[in-house]
Amino acid sequence: MMNESIAYTSEKTTHTINKLLHQVLKGKVEGNEMGVCPICNGFQNVEKTCGVCGALLEDAGRVMDYYDDYSPYMPIDQMKLEDGYANDYHHEQCPHLLKCTHCGTVEVVFIQE
Repeated sequence: MMNESIAYTSEKTTHTINKLLHQVLKGKVEGNEMGVCPICNGFQNVEKTCGVCGALLEDAGRVMDYYDDYSPYMPIDQMKLEDGYANDYHHEQCPHLLKCTHCGTVEVVFIQE
């Protein structure tokens, strides 16, 4: 007998793979091309101030890296399909967590890839 959580994970993974394959066939994804986040790759820095106290917000990385122990090692585009943000994959955006080291405010910003 298969464990229910394993069956659910396999079903969810299969759904995600099928969704990606469908997009490849539609021409959404060509070859190995994918968006490149300028923040994740160190090409740019986020410069945004806190709306509460005015201090500079600090980039704490991709939001999906905080989901569980293995999420930082998962394919980025796959995580975008499951991260709860409806259009980040479609609009080629990378959701980043920004935090204020002064007052503790946390904000999610979408970085265009």
